[in-house]
Amino acid sequence: MSLNHSINCSKNVFVINLAQVQIEEIVEEKLLYFLSQMSLGYNVLKNFYEPPEQALIELILEKWKGNQLKSARALGINRNTLKKKIVAYNLDIKEILIQSKEMNYPQSRIFLSSAASLDLLSACRAKLAEANAQNQLPKENILKQICRPVEKKIIQRVLDYCKGNQIKASQVLGINRNTLKKKMNSKFEIRMS
Repeated sequence: MSLNHSINCSKNVFVINLAQVQIEEIVEEKLLYFLSQMSLGYNVLKNFYEPPEQALIELILEKWKGNQLKSARALGINRNTLKKKIVAYNLDIKEILIQSKEMNYPQSRIFLSSAASLDLLSACRAKLAEANAQNQLPKENILKQICRPVEKKIIQRVLDYCKGNQIKASQVLGINRNTLKKKMNSKFEIRMS
């Protein structure tokens, strides 16, 4: 894993060098903390998948100056699907465009945080802004290419936590067992421990 744990601080404190880490690793670090604390609750998939998806949608809307048709094409989804996601995340496109001019991410591109306090949405925004500035975002089907590895990592970690028990894992993830089985198919390549 590319997350470098700080030697001088508590074991829960880590340094994120945004240039060297993938979004799924940031999400995984937060998820592993909650798994270790057993403070999960339900709907884990929703709670850990939505921050990177929201951050990506915000970035693409900003990049295309709020044009939903161009943004939807870049994301690889239908415009109506994008509209539904905008409503679901309560996004204000005008506000996104205003805030994008005001946001300055650290020049060092390094965050110091703890797994407990890490704000996934902010970390994902910063990582995506870094990737965008370096021209490292895919040109098409961006949502699928960025968020599918995140979803896969979440499902894999919860299955590991539940020792392969699909019923328990589906309850923790907040999806039904048949949906979990579909997500575990060969295209996702999720292995059983």
